[in-house]
Amino acid sequence: MAKRNPTMQSRERHGMSNSPEFTAWAHMRSRCKNSNSQYYFRYGGRGVKVCKEWDKSFSSFLADMGKRPSIWHSLERINLDGDYEPSNCKWALKKEQMRNTSRNSQITIGGVTRLLCEWVEISGINPTTLRGRIRARWPDDKILDKKRFQKINLNRKTFPCNGENLSIKEMSEKYGVPIKTLYCRIRRGMPIERAVTQPRKNYPGSW
Repeated sequence: MAKRNPTMQSRERHGMSNSPEFTAWAHMRSRCKNSNSQYYFRYGGRGVKVCKEWDKSFSSFLADMGKRPSIWHSLERINLDGDYEPSNCKWALKKEQMRNTSRNSQITIGGVTRLLCEWVEISGINPTTLRGRIRARWPDDKILDKKRFQKINLNRKTFPCNGENLSIKEMSEKYGVPIKTLYCRIRRGMPIERAVTQPRKNYPGSW
């Protein structure tokens, strides 16, 4: 006898199988119950469950949540460590969800602490770029600068470095930074004084 898929619904007749609300309900159950789901590790794998009433019935889910207010809304848990249940769920805009996501860490710049999404809103800088600048330990007064550091012509034989004119090889020998690391740092726009002094991170591909 074939094993029943744990995410299969009971046979309800509601005429909404193609609706966005039904899709949200089905995806919610899959994330929590189907170990083959792409995002199971973030939900069911962390112990997040669907309440019994919603798990058994889409109609119960719809009665509690109602139809989503617009095409820009999607299902969100208020407490990311809580289950999918009426008291912990709402229809939220993407912007609201970004503020609530576990990946939206707090970042301190210039003594001010805000969520990553708030720094993105203030600066207009792509979040990936912002994270990269923070990981590279850019100065606080430069992290939120929309203009990147001026790229340096790597075809030059020597570069001004702490009062000297040195080639990349000479900088490598003097400061103990691998040539490849120096090349990558300078190519990406890091100031030379920082490129020769910043400690390397201890994982493959770091610079």
